[in-house]
Amino acid sequence: MCRQEIEADYIGMMLLAAAGYDPHEAPRALEKVGKMERKSTLEKLLSSLSHPSCKKRSQLLSQPRVMRKAMTLYTQVKGKNDCRTCFMPSTCR
Repeated sequence: MCRQEIEADYIGMMLLAAAGYDPHEAPRALEKVGKMERKSTLEKLLSSLSHPSCKKRSQLLSQPRVMRKAMTLYTQVKGKNDCRTCFMPSTCR
């Protein structure tokens, strides 16, 4: 299950980047979720057996090679998904 969770995080971040969302926000969001979680010691132990912590998941997404790949996708679509180019008159740009 741990590997699947990590793979899902990776794929999710790549999809977000390809959709024009800043990939730096994915690790930040996981850190926030981790801070909000309130679990008992037993729940933490049982969860750690099958799921990586939010902190670990954030660290994995923040790895330079992962972030570089996501940023490549993000920069390729960044200008294409800018709403200003769709809805604002050319005099406003």
